[in-house]
Amino acid sequence: MTRQINDNPGGWSRALPGHTVEYEPGFAEPFYFGGSLVIAAGANATYTLTFVDTTHIYFINMISITPQAYKEMNALISINDDPYVGAGGIGWLNIPLSQNPSIQLISGDHVDVLVTNLDAAQQTFLVKINGTKVKRSDTYGHAPGCIWSTVADVGAAPFEIEGTDGSTFTPTAWDWDFGDGSPHQYTAHVHHIFTTPGTYWVVLKVTNAYGWDTFAWPFTVT
Repeated sequence: MTRQINDNPGGWSRALPGHTVEYEPGFAEPFYFGGSLVIAAGANATYTLTFVDTTHIYFINMISITPQAYKEMNALISINDDPYVGAGGIGWLNIPLSQNPSIQLISGDHVDVLVTNLDAAQQTFLVKINGTKVKRSDTYGHAPGCIWSTVADVGAAPFEIEGTDGSTFTPTAWDWDFGDGSPHQYTAHVHHIFTTPGTYWVVLKVTNAYGWDTFAWPFTVT
């Protein structure tokens, strides 16, 4: 099941004794979305929430999962296809995400809630996602998350290595530091030869319009 979040055109307000407080434009506003999964005994199903609103940044406070009976279940939460947290319980699951402020979701991001029915009969599970959204400026987006891969990290001198960028959120610039005093390289895929035995930390820095990130890996030259 897939759902899409859109801005609430009516806005939000809260009634207090004697007056009503209206959130000003651009202030944080709550959001809620939910649905149901019908899951056979021992099977699983995924509830996907895809963000399409380009004007806000979303922060998830809580993901709640409840069967319509007091039954056992497991759940795995993934953010943009990366597993984030798993949990299990009987009757209900409340999974808080607000303790991690780095989870900032914008248009194009998605959250998957994989629910496994551990009961011996088919059950219906209610999935609820709520949190807070704030106004997104034109200059806000995801900085890259740096990660790169290599074929081998131990070898005899002269030892030729290669590194291939696999960073998230589309880097536009690369800076490889091989840790041996040699010139940096500035492409997504690199080759380098270590001529002297030792341990070298290779650091890649990736950058896009919204920021930068680094990732380091050691190479041992014998």
